Amino acid sequence: MIELGLRPLTIDDVVHVARQCEKVELSAPARQRIAAARKVVDDTLAAGIVAYGISTGFGALKNKTISPQDQQQLQKNFLSSHAVGVGSAFSEDVSRAILLISANGFCLGHSGVRLQTVQTMLELLNRGVHPIIPEKGSVGASGDLAPLTHMAQVLTGNGDASYQGKRMSASEALQAAGITPLTLEAKEGLGLSNGTAAMTAVGALAVHDAQTLAETADVSAAMSLEALMGTDSAMDERIHSAKAHPGQQADVIILDAPNHQYLAYQFGVNRIQTVIKKGKVVVDKNKSSPKT
Repeated sequence: MIELGLRPLTIDDVVHVARQCEKVELSAPARQRIAAARKVVDDTLAAGIVAYGISTGFGALKNKTISPQDQQQLQKNFLSSHAVGVGSAFSEDVSRAILLISANGFCLGHSGVRLQTVQTMLELLNRGVHPIIPEKGSVGASGDLAPLTHMAQVLTGNGDASYQGKRMSASEALQAAGITPLTLEAKEGLGLSNGTAAMTAVGALAVHDAQTLAETADVSAAMSLEALMGTDSAMDERIHSAKAHPGQQADVIILDAPNHQYLAYQFGVNRIQTVIKKGKVVVDKNKSSPKT
């Protein structure tokens, strides 16, 4: 179980939730911060203060005041107008990572979304409801507007989702999973659709996969070197210490001969056994079996 709001998320956290379906819950400090941020929004509305995105429209409609009774319709309209992503849908693991990273951002207490909304996001994760999110639609530094809007729509029972491996309408998926759809309140449409959770999710999983690939390549090379009875001369630490490349030096640790009982290589009919003793290379000629 991962508790959000106690520490920064790690790439491993993202992988565990996205691909291994580890459960997620809100920590007590996160709940307090989310509630405090929401109180700012509610107090602003109650006081009749003009605040962009809370009591006003968006963009060109920034000077239009929105009445309290129109707030729910405004959130619905906002999501409908921004759910315009195109292309293939993100895979389920990316969709899960987007949910997780978005929810984690709200735990900082700066967005003004309701506690109920963040809890519903975690319910989607824990019960296996995955928003169908088109890959194209981010506007870069200005936020993953379209992808995150498609995610947010599912919370309200709109859009599409996958559940137990089947694609269906979001309302059907929520009903099957026993999750009550939300009716978004003031500022929540804006809060849910702003941010860079989509590109962060893709990036985090890509970094993990790249690290795994690099480590696998090192291990494969080391095994191949041993199977082919190759020489360890190229792994002499004096060669690699001459260059200040930590990655290169880390690779050599995996490939280096001390990680093998022995490396043997044959020239014509003469066999030379390279034996490792306490990190030193000892050459023992004309032996058909390794020293131990």
